Amino acid sequence: MILDLKDLKTAEKQYYLQHVVAPRPVCFASTIDKAGNINLSPFSFFNLFSTNPPIVIFSPARRMRDNSTKHTLQNVLEVPEVVINIVDYDMVHQTSLASCEFPAEDNEFIKAGFTEEPATLIRPPMVKESKVKMECIVLEVKPLGSEGGAGNLVICEVLRMHIADELLDDNKKIDQRKLQLVARLGGGNRAGQFGQLVDFLAVDTEYHVAGLQPGFLRGAARFHAADQRALRLRQAE
Repeated sequence: MILDLKDLKTAEKQYYLQHVVAPRPVCFASTIDKAGNINLSPFSFFNLFSTNPPIVIFSPARRMRDNSTKHTLQNVLEVPEVVINIVDYDMVHQTSLASCEFPAEDNEFIKAGFTEEPATLIRPPMVKESKVKMECIVLEVKPLGSEGGAGNLVICEVLRMHIADELLDDNKKIDQRKLQLVARLGGGNRAGQFGQLVDFLAVDTEYHVAGLQPGFLRGAARFHAADQRALRLRQAE
């Protein structure tokens, strides 16, 4: 099947793109408007784009059914600050509840059963139950279109991270196995949980110089230290 996206309806574009551009990490954004109303909402159009400066971007899209915008987008245009709370497995069902379309004056912290925790540098509160929180300022909001389904890139600079001590090893590094991240897949309510780690081969250009062909690696699920030693022995032949 070959698809020309210009020939598809917006919902069809979303369907196919979301199923293949996945898994997507979840940005659980807490924001505030000028009147002090707090909003908490998840977004899976989200990722890390720079480390120096530390930039993350998420995108609240315009609703396809009526072209309206979300409270999160309205809030960051009024108060350009956001806490990005990282979602783990323990939070996934409450996070989904917070995605419901409550009135602006309703606080999703209360509706979804989360606990507000004051941020240290910005006005929106943090989610206490989240094991990693990032306090951010919004540098720019870049609209990608004016019709339903169009994204709005919220470009954020991370000022401060709050990382639960329980996630750290003896060297103050994050043990990825302890952070049970979840991510959005293609279906409307489907989320993937990532607890099993896959070890990628630490490839370098010397393998190619030594005549090792890519076909030697094709079809392998994972490589452990013993596999890498075997490859280096082969390289030395």
